[in-house]
Amino acid sequence: WVQSVVEAALEAVRKELEASGRASSWKLFESYDLRPPDASKATYTELGAPHGLSEADVRNALAYVRERLRESVIAHVRQLVTDPEQLVEELGALKLL
Repeated sequence: WVQSVVEAALEAVRKELEASGRASSWKLFESYDLRPPDASKATYTELGAPHGLSEADVRNALAYVRERLRESVIAHVRQLVTDPEQLVEELGALKLL
């Protein structure tokens, strides 16, 4: 169930960012955090260069997307549980608390 929650949260955040004009933030996140395990890890400066973004801009964009993803996962888990104690337990297991 964890994989399905994360996949749903990723899709929700992607759609939200695209709809709000922040598709470039999603692309940075996708390139950095969702890259294949065997792919080399680019620096924030390297990631930002094609978009005309500074290292700080990339850092801020990634932080924003990661926080939105965290919030989305929490919202999806909240829909699956029946009481607050269960929510705390599940979020704790996912290391989101």
